[in-house]
Amino acid sequence: MVTIKFTIGAKTATFTTTGGHPVSVEIGDFITLTASTTLNTILADIIVFIAVQ
Repeated sequence: MVTIKFTIGAKTATFTTTGGHPVSVEIGDFITLTASTTLNTILADIIVFIAVQ
């Protein structure tokens, strides 16, 4: 499991994994983002781009 955390006012996110183990992502993989159950109007309408290099 990977957690993506956006700090208020930040333009980038912090990615952490369960147990600190690396997660491999390949071109063509599907990534599902699940929002918090608590509405956060400050982070409304956020757009995320993920680049695999």
